[in-house]
Amino acid sequence: MLEFYFSYRGVLKRLCNGALGAEMDRIAERFFSLGYKQTSAKLYLSRIARFSHFAAAHCGSGADRRSYRR
Repeated sequence: MLEFYFSYRGVLKRLCNGALGAEMDRIAERFFSLGYKQTSAKLYLSRIARFSHFAAAHCGSGADRRSYRR
């Protein structure tokens, strides 16, 4: 679904990297199903991707977080 909003391969790759990378397509699909305008959805997806990169850099992977809980 990300391809509906973005066409450049580098942008798509950047959106799918980070802590939320696996969820980005699902989020894009949700914006589409809720009727978000393309411009708004692109802006929100870009900001979510930026947060995703921040979270990956500062919080580590999910496996890292699980090991701290024990």
